Amino acid sequence: MEINIKWHKKNKMLKNATIEQKIKWHEEHARHCCCRDSKKHLLQLKKKIPLTVKNHQVVARNSRKHKAWALEAAKEARKVLLIFEKENPKDNRPRLAIEAIKAWATGKKRA
Repeated sequence: MEINIKWHKKNKMLKNATIEQKIKWHEEHARHCCCRDSKKHLLQLKKKIPLTVKNHQVVARNSRKHKAWALEAAKEARKVLLIFEKENPKDNRPRLAIEAIKAWATGKKRA
């Protein structure tokens, strides 16, 4: 197995990389370097991805499907928000939570 020194110097792994960032780095590594068995390492990393379960379906956290489910939940919560706010006018936590979910799922920053 031969190491691609130029690629390694140019593409350092982030110090506090997330699992997703590590997987992306190792996928690129596998394309550009042959210094180790990247497929085996990628499988080990992918086993560490946190999962979410809904309706007996398993999806990776932060995936498109996970975000779509979050938006669906926020939409449903919004339907009963006015009832909650009528009974608890000073508690804005549910509204903030719905806004946070929508911002996360759409990739936008909250106002």
